[in-house]
Amino acid sequence: MLSNPNLNQMLAQISFEDYDYNLDVVIPDIHTKVSNFLSNNPLQNIDNFFIRNLLKTDEDKDWISAQCKSILDYIEYIRSDLFKQLNDKCNQIFIMKHFIYDYSQFSATAFNAGFPVDPDPSKSPAGLVGKSRLIQSQQFFLEAKFSYTTQKNQCFDSITPFSIYSTPVLIRQSIEIKVKELLRIDSIKKNNGDDAIVGISKYLEFIKRTGNTIFQLPVNIDDLININKWTNSFIHEGYNEFIWQIQSAISCAEPLFAIVDETRGIGYHTFGINFYLNQFTGRNNETALKNALLAALNTDEDFRRFTVTLY
Repeated sequence: MLSNPNLNQMLAQISFEDYDYNLDVVIPDIHTKVSNFLSNNPLQNIDNFFIRNLLKTDEDKDWISAQCKSILDYIEYIRSDLFKQLNDKCNQIFIMKHFIYDYSQFSATAFNAGFPVDPDPSKSPAGLVGKSRLIQSQQFFLEAKFSYTTQKNQCFDSITPFSIYSTPVLIRQSIEIKVKELLRIDSIKKNNGDDAIVGISKYLEFIKRTGNTIFQLPVNIDDLININKWTNSFIHEGYNEFIWQIQSAISCAEPLFAIVDETRGIGYHTFGINFYLNQFTGRNNETALKNALLAALNTDEDFRRFTVTLY
């Protein structure tokens, strides 16, 4: 039986498996529509406004504007040399396809909320794609079962939906460990000597309460608090966040872990980042830093009932 080239091309386009069609038709259409919405509904130039509205649950106009800004950032990535350096067209198509799926759902949500980004989502190249925003328990278990065997991913491309949408777990863990490193936490004990379990939100709120008395972070602490809260949707409910939200969260938190050497292109390193005020920076000031941290922890509303040991 002979195949019909026109039919094959049409099927590839409506399933977003056509690389050129995605890049030349679908994504430019998305770019135009979200740009128009954002120009008419700009984000306020206020600290924490973008991340706070991007990751909140209320689907109001500010939420939609924040999504549009994040979508434009993601389209910039798709058009970048970094994306082309994936050197695997299947993976590039896979990523574009899930971006388009997410945009389709976002567009329908914005339309139903009364703030249409697309006047008629059903007629746009992205169409209206039905996709569950929840990862089922079975998927979590299968990922765990086959995570170290040769059977893993045999039925998927080398990038899987789970590997993309489970990224909030890694974001959450990286922030939690970094914050504990900044606080030099060795152990936290209850009065009876048992280990105390303190959630990451308590550590973040502590850093916020210290104000500018100890820390000089390269990121907005409220942004980190919002990102931490946002990760709960996946960790506790298996809720798929939009793919562009994941990238924006990573970009926001990245200064905690790396700086870009502009003179050498994309050289990332962690040396030279200063997280503390000058009087607490450097090896000669380690004792002063430790004393300041202990004094703040021992008088803090969440930590004074514990015995905190720093390294």
